[in-house]
Amino acid sequence: MVVRRPKRRMVAVLLVLLSYLWQTKQNVGVVLPELFPQARSLVERYREAADFPLQNVAVMSPQKSVRKHAERLTNCLLWGNWFRRGLRSRRPLKNIIMPFEPKYLDDPTTGTLFEKLVLDILEEKNVGTSAVFAEPGIGKSVAAVLAVLNAQVNQSHMTVLLRGEFQQNLKDFFRTPDAAVALKVAQPFFACMAQRGIGLTFIIDNAFDNGIDNSKSAVMELTRFAFDCGHHLIIIAQSEKGAGEIGDLNGARTRIAPQQNGKRAEDYRWGEDLASKYLNKTVLAESKKRNSTVADIRREWLNATRMRDRFGGWNPVIMSYYVRGYRQLGEEPPTRGRLLFLGKLSILLLRGLCNFHISCDTFMLFPALCFTLLRGS
Repeated sequence: MVVRRPKRRMVAVLLVLLSYLWQTKQNVGVVLPELFPQARSLVERYREAADFPLQNVAVMSPQKSVRKHAERLTNCLLWGNWFRRGLRSRRPLKNIIMPFEPKYLDDPTTGTLFEKLVLDILEEKNVGTSAVFAEPGIGKSVAAVLAVLNAQVNQSHMTVLLRGEFQQNLKDFFRTPDAAVALKVAQPFFACMAQRGIGLTFIIDNAFDNGIDNSKSAVMELTRFAFDCGHHLIIIAQSEKGAGEIGDLNGARTRIAPQQNGKRAEDYRWGEDLASKYLNKTVLAESKKRNSTVADIRREWLNATRMRDRFGGWNPVIMSYYVRGYRQLGEEPPTRGRLLFLGKLSILLLRGLCNFHISCDTFMLFPALCFTLLRGS
């Protein structure tokens, strides 16, 4: 017995020392980027954010209580394992992006107005749900990813970006077999994080592009949970109308983000400097090899791809039609999907009416129908 006790003490000391060294190694990966953010590339930061820590938690079984599952999620985020928890040594918090998509590892265009908008909202503390919007095609999803990667890492706050199908993302994040159970887990999870002094911001992107009707009750529940626990939801919409539906959803708990500051969806198009950068990486790269006059070619492309409405500016998706050869310079840009659909629908209706005997009353109803469809667009 006299011989064994020193050995046990030595083993205990070694375990504590190893734990300290391991903890230090883990902390360096988060503390150094805070002090020297330029030390890591955008690709490294994106890979780290997409490394989902809750994947180590088993999907909730029907036998497990909702509260216990919520506590397990909280413990995984804050401690990582039972050994850290026993030592009361929290793991460093980090922002999370789901799901991982390799295309965001390509050379993205940074510094867009929408990226700055999301960053401004992340820097201001708020609760409940805020909706933001911008025109389709201006790079909202890339801007949201960049904003999360460039947001300040804070050990009392965590930002989560959920991209894509809403119900699936709820299941994946809360580690549940279906979305209804995920909502039940969300309430105690939000409460557990708040009790431990951790604030949460969830950014929901590409989830409600076709409207919020099918998920209205789920968003209202999450909004109430977030508001009561001091957390914040940010929902990215495609239009002012879509953002307005979210803003009017639940009284003072929901709003269009005040940082939108009265701007229209078209106001977030690219300026000439960003459009020039995009052309430099695409069509102008070839012209430089041929020793062509870059300035003249750039001006030709900028003039040809500029949006031809009263708002002006450049939309990168519209520009890509010309860059990739689907439109020639000088051709009209592609129209928006709904307007194109309405035009085809009008032609089909006219053809259909021509095949039948048309009374005066029927003919007079047709312009009213077209007007109603166009007003709805």
